[in-house]
Amino acid sequence: LERNNITVSEDDGNVSIPFVVIERGNNEGVESFQTMITPNDPLFDNYFRIPPHVGEDGELMFSTKADAFGVTEYNMTVTLTDPAAGSSISVTRTVTITIVAVND
Repeated sequence: LERNNITVSEDDGNVSIPFVVIERGNNEGVESFQTMITPNDPLFDNYFRIPPHVGEDGELMFSTKADAFGVTEYNMTVTLTDPAAGSSISVTRTVTITIVAVND
């Protein structure tokens, strides 16, 4: 994630942002991503139809709820596991998402 502060419009729908925190090795069929979200905001669930997560392609994805707006923050830990090598690596980022209201 090149930036920890993301601003989107409430009408943006599905959002996908490059989020490469861990480079994969040559055993891509063996390695796997796991994403853990720890909200720092008790209203976190009020903002998202699909909560933020990192897909297998390394993209940060989420979708806001209709008419949601405001600022929310969470910690995201992404873990890459390679069972063949018997190792894993984790990276944690604090991410702030600002959802801007649209007069519709």
